[in-house]
Amino acid sequence: IAARFGISTETLIKANPQLVNPNNIWPGLRLYIPQKPSAFLNGSFPLREGTYQAYTNNYAEARTYAASGAETRSHEGVDIFAAKGTPVYSVLDGTIVNIGWNELGGWRISVKVDGNTQFYYAHLSGYADGMKKGATVKKGQLLGYVGSTGYGPEGTEGKFEPHLHFGVYQISPWKAVDPFAYLKWWQVNSK
Repeated sequence: IAARFGISTETLIKANPQLVNPNNIWPGLRLYIPQKPSAFLNGSFPLREGTYQAYTNNYAEARTYAASGAETRSHEGVDIFAAKGTPVYSVLDGTIVNIGWNELGGWRISVKVDGNTQFYYAHLSGYADGMKKGATVKKGQLLGYVGSTGYGPEGTEGKFEPHLHFGVYQISPWKAVDPFAYLKWWQVNSK
């Protein structure tokens, strides 16, 4: 299977931790085949191995919380569940372009990683020292900690399970980009 998709067997096994024994497969088994994303190949996963739960692609799922009431909106990232206080690291080098409270995202940080892309880390319980707008961050640098903040006025927390909401945004024109392929690539290829 790995050869058919042009990846190593080790990469295929690492991308499918649900397999107890990778020598045993059966009809109907669902495997995740890592696909090489078009950019940001040298990024690193925002959480350390063993500190988070298995995650799925929940990008574009419907969400009902909104400041104005129960309107439906599209989820603009991928949620990675982890214990409150789990360290969150920068995926790539960049510059903090936004930090602070956001009604939907709670305590969040946006890091501009190139001329047209921002990475968004949301629902944090707190920030690492030195995090401020305009600060330069390095790949693998501690940004903050997993939390359950957001969905209300400043300080609201506990309306959902602690997790990192990770988003990718194209700046011009502004639009959300599905981060799942990037996350799976970084998860398998981070060192």
